Amino acid sequence: MTAVHHQGGSYRLDTASLDSCLIPKRASAADPDEIRRQGRGVAYARTAFAYVFTAGKARTNKARQ
Repeated sequence: MTAVHHQGGSYRLDTASLDSCLIPKRASAADPDEIRRQGRGVAYARTAFAYVFTAGKARTNKARQ
C-alpha cells in the first residue's frame, strides 16, 4: 500500500509508517451498525489524498508472438 499526499499542487508518495494509516480516531467508529446509523464514513487518525493498493505481481505488457 502507498499513501498519496497532496499539498500545494504537488503529490508525494509515502510508503513509510503505513501501519498507522486507516486506524479510526475512535474504535467505536469502525462498527458497521454505527456507520449505517450515522450515514457517515470513518474518520481516520492519519489521512491521505488517496491510497494505492496492489495485489499480486506487477505484469508487463509483452508483444504476443
